[in-house]
Amino acid sequence: MELSEDNLDIRKMRCLLDAAQVGWIEKESGGGRCHFSSLLGDALDLSNDTLSQNDFLQLVRTDFRSRVDASVLLSDHGDSKTAIEFPIAVSAGEQWVRCAYAGEHGGKALFSVLLLPKGGEASRRQVNDILQQQKHISRLLFSFLKTKDLKHVCENPLKELLKRFHADRAYIFELNESEKYHSCVYEAVAEGTSPQIDMLQKMPLEESPWWSGQVLNKRPIILNTLDDLPPQIVQERNILDAQNIRSLMVVPMMSTESVYGYMGIDMVRESRNWSREDYQWFSFLANIISICIGLYYSRKKAERESLYYKELYSHMPIGFLRSRLVRDGSGKVTDCRFEYANQMAEKLIGLACEELAGLRASDILSQEEVNTSLSIIRSTSPEQKLQYKRDRYIERTGVHCKEIDYLSGPDEVITLLKDETETVKANEESKQHERMLDNLFRNIPVGIELYDPEGSLRSINPKDCEIFGVRPDEVLGINIMDNPLVPEQVKEKIRNRQPVDFRLDYRFGLLSDYYNTSFEDRDTRKDIVAKYVPLYDGGNRLLYHLCIVIDNTDTVNIQNRIHDFEHIFSLVADFAKVGYGKYNFDTQTGTAIPQWFRNLGEPVHSSVREVAGRGFRYVHREDRKHMYAFFAAARNRRVDSYQREVRVKGPADRKWRWLRIDMIVNSLADGSTEVIGVNIDITQIKETQQSLIVAKEKAEKMDRLKSAFLANMSHEIRTPLNAIVGFSQMLLSQEAFEKEDREHYMQIVQDNSDLLLQLVSDILDLSKIEAGVFEFNYADVPCNRLCREIVMSLRMKTQPGVELIFDEPAAECVVHSDKNRIAQVLVNFINNAAKFTSKGSIHAGLVPHKNDVEFYVRDTGVGISKEQLGHVFDRFVKLNSFIQGTGLGLPICKSLIEQLGGRIGAESKTGKGSYFWFKLPYRIKKRTIIK
Repeated sequence: MELSEDNLDIRKMRCLLDAAQVGWIEKESGGGRCHFSSLLGDALDLSNDTLSQNDFLQLVRTDFRSRVDASVLLSDHGDSKTAIEFPIAVSAGEQWVRCAYAGEHGGKALFSVLLLPKGGEASRRQVNDILQQQKHISRLLFSFLKTKDLKHVCENPLKELLKRFHADRAYIFELNESEKYHSCVYEAVAEGTSPQIDMLQKMPLEESPWWSGQVLNKRPIILNTLDDLPPQIVQERNILDAQNIRSLMVVPMMSTESVYGYMGIDMVRESRNWSREDYQWFSFLANIISICIGLYYSRKKAERESLYYKELYSHMPIGFLRSRLVRDGSGKVTDCRFEYANQMAEKLIGLACEELAGLRASDILSQEEVNTSLSIIRSTSPEQKLQYKRDRYIERTGVHCKEIDYLSGPDEVITLLKDETETVKANEESKQHERMLDNLFRNIPVGIELYDPEGSLRSINPKDCEIFGVRPDEVLGINIMDNPLVPEQVKEKIRNRQPVDFRLDYRFGLLSDYYNTSFEDRDTRKDIVAKYVPLYDGGNRLLYHLCIVIDNTDTVNIQNRIHDFEHIFSLVADFAKVGYGKYNFDTQTGTAIPQWFRNLGEPVHSSVREVAGRGFRYVHREDRKHMYAFFAAARNRRVDSYQREVRVKGPADRKWRWLRIDMIVNSLADGSTEVIGVNIDITQIKETQQSLIVAKEKAEKMDRLKSAFLANMSHEIRTPLNAIVGFSQMLLSQEAFEKEDREHYMQIVQDNSDLLLQLVSDILDLSKIEAGVFEFNYADVPCNRLCREIVMSLRMKTQPGVELIFDEPAAECVVHSDKNRIAQVLVNFINNAAKFTSKGSIHAGLVPHKNDVEFYVRDTGVGISKEQLGHVFDRFVKLNSFIQGTGLGLPICKSLIEQLGGRIGAESKTGKGSYFWFKLPYRIKKRTIIK
């Protein structure tokens, strides 16, 4: 029987009084019986520990009966502040007792009873002292029973100890012997004394071996002064000195037979000589507190266990019912009444515990079911343990249960219900599955073959007969190990009962006599895909070899055609740089060929989802905006197509590439939306277009330049010709010219003849360059002498006031090149400088470097603007139309120097002059024709 909290508290109070050697009387309310402790029963010579209240009153002396009756027996609750003394008749005369109210729980009142000694006034005072102590202890014990705060209960008696002994510190330590330390858990200190509890935690036992040994050996420690310690005990004395302790008393606290701690009291302000009575009272109080703590932990453990079992029963995955048998007047079982049901039972039965409690089995079960149960119970003897199993269907909830009933006591029945609904359904479904599997076996579009453990064919479905062109009666019994078309390694795995997938080029003409087929053409071949699986029973015994056969012939033919098409398409896509892909907005899945990823600059192992998730990162930012706008509209089906040329620059690209992207929006049958797209790399087309545009512009420019060139040539040719013709006629018609005039006119004719010759020479050089037949003659050229000769020959052509100077280097330089072409370029540079330099100087020279020689002409002429400087080496370009020239000299120089393996350039500032230079290597590979 489960004890109530009230019964448990009454029992604790009785145990505490027994431990304190104090008698007690427990009185039932309403004039019930009185129960006596064994101590009191022995002292009063009672033959029975239970008496009626009237019988107990007869033991009291006559003149005290009314007072006892009024204070004890007739009172349903007592007054803890008053007590009554009265004599009771015993065999030796009278025994005076002192009776005080101790507490009341659950309709029961408890009184503590103290036997009073015989004697004079001294004895009476001694008794009064004892009574005061007992009263104090009773009050503390009563507060312990009333409170659930163990800390509060333990600290109160410690505070009372301080008052009684005028002490400074009282405490309780707990030992942790397994971890070898002890800690102060409760402490009370007098006013002016510093607490030590925080510093007395987890103190190793080995640091105080004598002290620990005393306590663990159940011996008290009583020190009137610290000098009472043995001389060799140094560690403990140092610890006590640090706390300013003068006297102390410590007693072990035990639980059953073991020591779990100790209680102590310290004198700090003054020492104390402890008396025997001090020790007895202190030890007695420690025992009481030990019992209180033990009972507290027992109560907590009982509460936890009660809660655990309550939770266990409540949340068990099976139904739990407790009921009690109902008997008639003759003791015959007629029914049973339900008392408790857990959550699962409530769910299975369909009634809450509150609704079920108090109902009889006949209230919720059919009479037939009740009679069956009762007949089993009646046939079971009291010594037998009834255990009855059956299947039950609960109509209220539609649940199938497995029920187990057993008698846990004379009249208590425990019923366990296990929900078997899913099992019943599974059995029914199993039968349906058998029918379905049989239907599936007959109609599945793949071949099914069942072989026994020895490999003989036992069953074959119609599709398998169709695949191999056989009838069941013709092939049942043949052994798969005899099939000549099954590879030996497959047969070996079948023998070893290992699952295996295999593929066969099934040639019916090679079957020989294995079986006959209905195919007329014995050369018939099929692509067969097969899977072998061993089938075992519950005991891991092999039942059958299952072979699943698929005729893959048509699929292979289609796959081959698709593969050929994909191969051709892949070649075309790679060659034409055409990518194809698609993406489903709703499933966020898609596929694409590798070229689609390459065109977008993405790795070919990427997925369409990854590329879309990365936001087409390599597409130009401006083009991405248009793509995002299309995807947003396509997702909502607001657009049907998209076409745009976009720019892409992937990690491996040095410049932007051009793609043309075409996409269409497609609505699928399942309601989802996908985009199908093609991207084409049109970079080459774009570059070709751009080249054509540049070529067109260049051609147009050249056309304009040639027109200007022809007009200029016409002017340039007519000018010297007019001068030659005119002055020649004058010389012929006028014979009376002075010698000086005649020489002057002849010089004019000569100069214009030279100019005309140079013009024709430039035109011829240009023609040779364009025709690719310009020849070079290589030889070692002394650069210093060449430059010196050129400068000396051209000094007469500079304008008045302009000096032509050769900056000759200290060492002689020699290059292996064409001397005439070098001279042609230098002469052109100097002539140009002479045309545009009206004052200052013109310097020609050369600078040797490590790998080449730099030739230069520097002047102090008008200079060239920054805009014009970039076009000085272009054909037909004249920077000043009023100066004679064709605009071909510098372009010819540039072509000559480049063909000689060198470089050419110019630097200039307007109004400051110009610096023209070219560099030639010391030795180059010989070339004969300009390319």
